[in-house]
Amino acid sequence: MKIKFLISSFQFQFSVNACLLLAAFSGNLCQANPSAPGQTNTAFSCIMHVHTRMSSGQYSLPELTQIARTQEVDAIFLSDNLLTSIEFGLPPLRHIFYLRRRQAPSVLAFGAKRYLAEVQRENERQADVLYIPGVEIIPRFFWSGALLQTNLICHNHQRNLIVLGTYDPRTLAQLPLTSGYTPGRHSAWIIGTRLLLALFIAAGLATLILPRRLARQSGYTAGQIRRAFLLGLILPLFLLMAAINTAALMAPAFDIYSPDDPARFEQRALTALSARGSLPELGQGSASGGKSGKLLNFWAHPEAADHQEFRYLGVPFAVDTRPYPEVLLATKGWTGFAGVNEGENKFVDPGSVWDRVLQQHLAGQRDEPVWCFGERIYRAEGPGERLANVETVVWAPEKKPAALLESIRRGFFYARHNWAGQALQLDLWQVAGCASGQTGQLTNGAVNISLRVSAKIPGEKAEVLIIRNGIVIKKVTLTLPFELEINDAPPPTARKAYYRAARLSRHRRDSSLTLGMTVSACHVERSRDISTSVVYFWLPPNN
Repeated sequence: MKIKFLISSFQFQFSVNACLLLAAFSGNLCQANPSAPGQTNTAFSCIMHVHTRMSSGQYSLPELTQIARTQEVDAIFLSDNLLTSIEFGLPPLRHIFYLRRRQAPSVLAFGAKRYLAEVQRENERQADVLYIPGVEIIPRFFWSGALLQTNLICHNHQRNLIVLGTYDPRTLAQLPLTSGYTPGRHSAWIIGTRLLLALFIAAGLATLILPRRLARQSGYTAGQIRRAFLLGLILPLFLLMAAINTAALMAPAFDIYSPDDPARFEQRALTALSARGSLPELGQGSASGGKSGKLLNFWAHPEAADHQEFRYLGVPFAVDTRPYPEVLLATKGWTGFAGVNEGENKFVDPGSVWDRVLQQHLAGQRDEPVWCFGERIYRAEGPGERLANVETVVWAPEKKPAALLESIRRGFFYARHNWAGQALQLDLWQVAGCASGQTGQLTNGAVNISLRVSAKIPGEKAEVLIIRNGIVIKKVTLTLPFELEINDAPPPTARKAYYRAARLSRHRRDSSLTLGMTVSACHVERSRDISTSVVYFWLPPNN
């Protein structure tokens, strides 16, 4: 029986990666695949979730290039904000009587075509740093509270998706959002409702002012003329506004007042992303080496909480986002999540969110595995804030957009968090003698796992955990750099399984690595004073 090994995200709190492998138990022979990631491919340092001056960042692309060069960064995946405004309407005609507050520059305000042209211009100007355009989108925000009670809250404005490889300006302009009327996308709605509101206000003023003047020039009383205005002008305009408001309430893109429902709204955005392609050359050449299709995306900062207080035209309101593990579990079609960043990373704990999602994949509830990304959330340099603090290292045959995006789609990457000069590197990851991306056969159910990790700063100790299906099966203390080899015999009832390794550190701030390949993911975890790394491998059922 053939087995396919796939490295997914592997991360240590001190910089290591996770591995995943697909395997079916049956043969004994492992034949090397020369194109396996980490062998003939090159490891490229990539930075995810970077903002520029075109949205909420401080640097232009040439300025960012200079910073990236000094930190040996190969590629930057941009994630400028697609749209940053907030809309609120007064009941009962919320989609007629509404205000929109613009928070910061955005891609739609800058111009999608102009944005992509800026990226292309910088890529043509120099070859040291490759820029891959992407955007940060808000799938949906919604309101609770009441204006008169001064307890208005805009929820989930920071429940964001990072969309990678968006090269078509029309695709950018049409990415799915549930945020009310979007300038440039819903121009007819905006112009129509504003014009109708202006007519209604003008009609109201005319009804108040004109009847007495007209009564002096006609044989009718002011009361009769006012009733005529009300029945012939005000009422028809109100009914028309009510009809348009009702139509807007039925449109998913404008539904920002009903309760939270990730399976409906966030899933709507993910389904739309799955139907849109990224690079046209994906899947056509050896560099891509696979199928293309949906836009790659990952959930941004899913464990972070955000709460801010504002006043607009004298009215107080709050913008609030809570951690959203339930969204990861309830939605499908996303490529991965930010599991390595500079905040808390508890979703990678044994048995936590990532394990639960991977087990959904094992159970056939998800078509594809999900990966763990390294997320920088970068806007500018500062004390302790460097562009390369968090890297996603991608194995690809060449530094071109199609090759990098395809490697990410297949999980050929890992993420690492670098801190205080420390950086970990995954040198070896083998399961049953096969490395990531190789195909072979097993004659028995025994699984041999080999892991070798080097470190920029040697000598630090760490606990390494080997985890199968969310359960720790091996725990050992090692000194960096280290090499670990263990044997495991999955229980006979385990027709499917995945493995991952985690490393615990006693440092409050650590480096971390995450590795990806098509069937599992790994990430770094930093909770309390402990850091965790994970390695996964995965076994499909026997045929």
